[in-house]
Amino acid sequence: MRTRLGVSAATDSLLDKRLARILAARAAEVRWGPEAREEFVLRNDRTVHVAIEQFPRLRELLAAPKGQN
Repeated sequence: MRTRLGVSAATDSLLDKRLARILAARAAEVRWGPEAREEFVLRNDRTVHVAIEQFPRLRELLAAPKGQN
């Protein structure tokens, strides 16, 4: 594409990874449907992974601050 259009678009590794995830999500959607796309996105979302890691601390995180009961 770069050669054909005569564009030298340099990307960094984070952008390359993001574009790869977007394309993979779209491929999953085309091949297996919208549910597969959503599953792919959730399985590859760093924010979701961080949130899941916090589940064991859920009671602590949702508790009222000490001294404010």
